[in-house]
This record gives sequence, C-alpha cells and structure tokens, in this order.
Amino acid sequence: KYASLLASSPPCIWTFLSSLQQQGIFQHPARLYNSVVRPNIQVMKEVDAQGEICPYPLLMTQKAMKSVKPGERLLVKIDYAKSSEDIPRWAQDAGHKVIEIRKSADSQWQIILERAGE
Repeated sequence: KYASLLASSPPCIWTFLSSLQQQGIFQHPARLYNSVVRPNIQVMKEVDAQGEICPYPLLMTQKAMKSVKPGERLLVKIDYAKSSEDIPRWAQDAGHKVIEIRKSADSQWQIILERAGE
C-alpha cells in the first residue's frame, strides 16, 4: 500500500515514515524504507551471530568490520533483539553507514553496514 508512495516521493520519505511511526504503524521506519527502496544490496563479508547473546554479536561485528575495506559492505545476521539496536548505533557512532536493517523472520534480523573511508 505504501510502497508506491515511498518510491515516488524520496524527498519527503522520512517525513512520511516518521508520521507512520508516530501513529504507531511502524516501529522502525528505516526498515520499511530500505526494504522498498533497496531490494538487492551486494555485500563483501558476512557475520552469522545467530544464537549469540550480548555482547557477542556486537563484538563479532566490530572484529569483522576491521577486515572489510572502506566502502565495502558487511552483512550481519542476528536473532537477539537488543543487537538489532546496538549494532546500528555502534556503526553510526563509529562513522560507518547503516545501509539496511531488515527483520528477515520472527526474531531474526539482517543488518548491512558499509565501512567508512579512512
């Protein structure tokens, strides 16, 4: 229902998604934006942290990010809800780009990060 509106009006997309979030329709507007606008994203390395609890998914992500070149992307698979917030927050604080946060199944997320240039 919202996909055509999102694709046709990128300049106001965050305003639109924020209003949906305020109405309680979507908890994480970035997830909707990324799943509609960016369907296929290439990654260079993958971290499977499923089955791990805090702080291991974040530590595994930090270690893997050191092995990726600037501009390359890292896919992180997790099934620990807190990590779906902690990993993107760390990446942004470290200057990396959060390309996508997608809930791939019940209690499973995929996060795509792009390493910042140095």
